Amino acid sequence: MPITDAFVIAAIVVVFTAFGIVLAWAEYQTRNLPPSESAKGGQAQSGSVATPQPKTARNKEMAA
Repeated sequence: MPITDAFVIAAIVVVFTAFGIVLAWAEYQTRNLPPSESAKGGQAQSGSVATPQPKTARNKEMAA
């Protein structure tokens, strides 16, 4: 195997290893998060951009 092929394969392995480490770190950071209010069926947290619209408004938009 030529030396350039070995470098390419080593680079691919390094990239996938780094990606796996990042995924493991993110999973570790979010492992024991408390459930959010929106998951409990409550209102969205303050600062949320999306506001729920009444069903009638959606029906009017679809009928137009």
